[in-house]
Formats: sequence, C-alpha cells, structure tokens
Amino acid sequence: MKTIRFHSNLLLRLGLIFALGLSGSACSQDETAADEPYVRFGEEIREISYDRAGGAQDFEMYTNMGDWTIETTFAEDEEWIDIWPREGHNSGRFTITVGENTEAFARYGTVNVVVGGKSVKSFTVRQASGDVIFALGMGNNTLKASAQGSEFNIALQTNVGWKAEAVGEAASWIEFGEATDSTQIVSVKPNSGAERSGEIRFFALGTGLEEFYTNVIIKQFDQEHDPYNGTQQTIAQIKQRLNNGIGHITENLWVEATVVSDASLLNIESNQMVVQDESGQGILIEFANTKDNIYKLNDKLKLHLYEAEFVQDPVTMGSKLAAFTPNAIFDQSAGEPIRPVEVTIDRLDNYENTLVKLPSVEFSVPLGTLYNSQEDQYDQTSAGSVNLQAEPYTDGHLRYVHILRDATGNWTKLLTRSYFLERYNRIVPQGACSVTGIVMKYTKNNLTENTLRVRTIGDIEGSDDESTRLTRTLVQFGPFDWNAIPLEKVTPVVGSGEIKTTAFKGLQSTQSIALELGYSHTRNIPGVLTVGANGKQTVTPPENGQENTYPYILARDFWNHTGSSMNRLGSTDPDYKGEAWVFNVTDFAPSGGDLWLTFTIASSWYGPLEMCIEWADNEDAPLNEYHPIEEFVSPLWNEGGAFHLRQFTAKLPDELKSKRSFTIRFRATENHRAGANGLAISSGGYSGISFWALTEQK
Repeated sequence: MKTIRFHSNLLLRLGLIFALGLSGSACSQDETAADEPYVRFGEEIREISYDRAGGAQDFEMYTNMGDWTIETTFAEDEEWIDIWPREGHNSGRFTITVGENTEAFARYGTVNVVVGGKSVKSFTVRQASGDVIFALGMGNNTLKASAQGSEFNIALQTNVGWKAEAVGEAASWIEFGEATDSTQIVSVKPNSGAERSGEIRFFALGTGLEEFYTNVIIKQFDQEHDPYNGTQQTIAQIKQRLNNGIGHITENLWVEATVVSDASLLNIESNQMVVQDESGQGILIEFANTKDNIYKLNDKLKLHLYEAEFVQDPVTMGSKLAAFTPNAIFDQSAGEPIRPVEVTIDRLDNYENTLVKLPSVEFSVPLGTLYNSQEDQYDQTSAGSVNLQAEPYTDGHLRYVHILRDATGNWTKLLTRSYFLERYNRIVPQGACSVTGIVMKYTKNNLTENTLRVRTIGDIEGSDDESTRLTRTLVQFGPFDWNAIPLEKVTPVVGSGEIKTTAFKGLQSTQSIALELGYSHTRNIPGVLTVGANGKQTVTPPENGQENTYPYILARDFWNHTGSSMNRLGSTDPDYKGEAWVFNVTDFAPSGGDLWLTFTIASSWYGPLEMCIEWADNEDAPLNEYHPIEEFVSPLWNEGGAFHLRQFTAKLPDELKSKRSFTIRFRATENHRAGANGLAISSGGYSGISFWALTEQK
C-alpha cells in the first residue's frame, strides 16, 4: 500500500510506532518460510518520485531479519530526505518526507535498508526541480559611479550558477573582483573624459538556461558633474531653490545630512526616510524600491542632488524627493543624533519634513494609547475594505490621529501608523508634555494640515499630573462605564449637565428610548507588541472588551423620529426632520479664558454624515434661536475595516463665557448617511461618542 500526503501528524506517527511492534507472522501476505531471511515491500519499488513541492509517502516493509535501519547512501542527502522511523525490528512501516525543492535542478538520492551493517535492499528517491530564480538583488539596475572611480558589490537572487561580463567597450573600464554564489565585486576605473555609460550582463550557466540573464547599467560622471567636485549646500539652501518644496536641481550640489527617521519601529512608510542637517531643515526621501531603504537612525550621509527631482505627493500634498536610489549617496558613516528644532505649533509650516520639538503641549483627548482603533485589523489593506465615498472624511484604518494643543490654544495632530511597534506601550500623558516628531503634511477632503510623527514612544515626555494641563476642564462626558444597571440620566464626570438626543435619553434601559453602549477600542491599560516570524503583530494583553477598554455611547434615529423632542419652529425648510445630540450644561463657571470643545465621534454606515455644532440658551429653543459654531462631517465608524472614533476640536464663541447654563447640539443637517453614497439615514443607523469636553485655556 502506498499513500501520498503533504503533512505528517502525531496520530500517524503513533500509528507507525504501533505498527513497528508487529511481528513478522502478523503479516498474512508473508508466504516465505520462517527460516529463510527476506525483505520486501508491500508494493515492490525501485524508484519513488516527488514533484517540486515535496510531500510524504508511506511504505510497508515485510522482513524477518530482526533489527534494521534505513539510511541514505550519502549523508548530505539527509538534508532533504527525511526518513521516520529510521530503525525497527522485523516487519513495519516507515515514511519518507521530502521538502520543497527551491533549486533549479532535479535531485536524487539512494535509500538503503541496512541489516547487520550491510544494505539488503535499496531504491532511488527523485524530486523534480524548482523554478529557476535569476534576478538582481537590488532595487534598480542602474548604478552611478564617481569620476574618481568606484567599487560596487552587486547582489543576485539566484539558485543557479552564473557568470558576469562587461559588454563591448565597457570591458576597458569595468573590472570584476571577488565573487560569491550571490555577489560580485565590480570596480570602475577613474574617468578623465566625458560622462560614459556601460553595461554588465549576468547570465545563467547550464543547458536550457540561455534565456535567464539580467543587466546592470553603470553610469560614470565626468569631472564637472562628479559629486566630489560638487558644491556643498545646506538643506535650508536647497529649499530656497525650490518653489514650496517643488523643483528640479540642475547644478552639481550635495548635502551632508543625518537620518532622523527610524524605519525599524514602523511609524514611517517602509519606502521613506527623512534626513536633516544643522541648518534645522529636513528632506523626505522616497525610495524607488523599498528594499533600498537600509539606512538607520543617525546614519550620516552625503547625498548628491544633481538632477534631483522634488515633487508634491499626490495624497499628502507634501514635498518629497521622489524615485530616490542609493546611487545618490556617495558617503555613509555613523553620526550623532540631530538636535530637534524647538518650535511652537504656529511655526510648523516653516519646518516641513523636519524633526522638531514642541516643548509644552497637552493631549486634548487624554484617553487610551497612541492608536485607539480596532487592534486585530491593523494590517487591513484590502482595497475592498475601503469605502471610497466616505474615505475623504475619515482617517482610515492605517492611522490614528491625536489632537495636541499648546498654551496659546494653537493645535496640531499627532499621527500614528497602525503598524507602529510601540503604539500601545503607554497611556497618553494626562498632563502637560513635550513631543518630538517629524513634521509631515497630511491632506483630507482638500484640507492640508501639518502632522507630527514620533519615532519612538520616548519622543513623548510628560506628566500624568492633570494639574499641569494647559487647559482647565469645566465639563467632561466620558470615559464612560460599562453600567450593569440602567441609568435614567447620563451625567458628566466633570461639571454638571446631561447628555441625550432629541430621540433618546437614559442608558442601557430596556425601553426603546435609551442610549446604548458599544466598544470604542480605546484601551485603559497599555500593551506590548511582539512580531512573529511571519511578521504578524500580536499585543499582550489583547483587547478584551469590557475588561480593558472603555465603551462609547451611541444613539439611533437621527432623521424623522416620531417621538422627537426638537422644536422645529423657525426652520427655513418645512420638510426638515433631522435629530441631534443634546449636551445640556449647568452651573457653568469659566474664568474668562478661551473656551474649547473637544470630542470623539463616528457614525455607522446608515448613521448621519453632515452635522453642525450649535448652541442656545436652553434646549427647547426653536431652530432659529440656535447659533452655529462649526460644521463637521461625521466619519464612517468602520471605514477600511477597522473601527475607531475620530477626534475633533472647535473654539467656542466668547458669549458662552458669561453663561451659567446653555445647550450645545450636534444636529444632522442633511438626510445623508455616513456611507456617503447619496442614500438616506436609516432608523437603525447610529452615531457614537466616547469623549466630550469643554475646556478653558489657563
């Protein structure tokens, strides 16, 4: 009997062990006299074959010769032929397993049944060849050589023998040095004449492999354009030559700069790097091929910028040096950390792609970690998971944005990628802090803003002493509790008031007039990430519902609710039927400083899209007595396959400084659902809020 399988398992091996205990007499097929030595298989074999994927085959062996072993003729064949068990007594079974053949050639070996030190039976194991691999091991096929001469170590990805040769006249100025199975040293002689170009051809050796080859182009500068004969500039001087960061460098210029980004912690795109020099300015570099981005934090580089092209990124609308290749780096050494430029938020426009330090800011929403989003969807990149209509109004699943505010009331955004390896390491500071990060542009819905990108969690240094905050909290709803009993009224954790909607009040009631609780994916404890061999990230402890995350409250029926409490008098639209979140504030006692409203919100697919923030002296005021503060578009709660609520902030009108009580509403202004597909809000569509606060600038 012979069976083919591709995965061994414990049950099979236990069965084989049992089978090995069978005596020769247990094999009814054995018709040989007991005193005559014999060895034979259930099906006679001379050769067994495997395809390139490999697999496992089981064999029955009948013998009365006592102890035996199964061995390959050559020990090196044991590297790809696995035999189990390798020894036994009298009749039994064994399995031969062969792994995938990644070599470009077929392989074979001889397997022997050995008794008393002699082979008494043998057969051949053959496996088909794998695919031929023959490609360059670098991101592009063009290298630039100095006029003074250069040496390159060119890498190949191959599983066959190969040879390299310079083509045509290039053989007179390109020479070959030491080679390994996958690398070739190439030396380029000095050039005293005009710029020249030559070709190296790598080709596979072997019958039938003639079609496998690859080329490398060597371009060598003339003396005029050689980087060693160029003019050194600072990055600040280079930026002065550009128009808002965009332009083409036509002169022989170079800069010496230090890497200030840290690709190892994954809070910057894998094909990007930021360098900065002592002029206090930086450049965002985007590699033509991700595999070329091998440079580490604090590496000091000399970058040749002749013919460099600075372009505007079509997504972020920021400046970048595009299609960059390592050929432009003509010197690399270990450097010292660059001191970040200390700035205030209102000056960030002057420091695009530069490492800066905000000396005193606060997290406007002091909840959770740097990434308050659904944890198991951090790597969700399927195009089908992104709703293109709603995408302009969301931050999406690949990033989370915190709002930072300084002592003057200016604010900016701290952007954290979903892959950042330290995103759960700590709860964000509750008090004032300093934040060091790289200023990078970010554009959503035609609005371009400055964001900060930290390299490590150590770039945030701050206090958990709430008294050090730059604003004073006057009213705050949230973080909410996972209530075990219904609440007739939802009140703030700071200040006085109530939160409800024009359709619902209370929380977790069995009646149909209650708000509900949901998972906000905002942690109340830190976590530590580990990366598996397959690159998969896991966090310990994992997000576990009510155990270590805060809830958010949600409400439904944001259009045409039959029990609406909204006073629609004064509406200019007789058909208007929108509903609203209602935040009643009482016993309000500000001290005269600027007032800010900060909140987190999102809508389900069928929930409200366009909303306006408005205020009135009392909840029951007619529509024409509510005063507009700001309009916003509610993000889609699960845009991109990961759930999170987006942070917003708005400056409140000075009139509220003298009010003891008032109402603020978030009112649905149009009957458009958050899916942004032009359809109407449904009764089951909901809006959710996990944090809402009124603060006063100290």
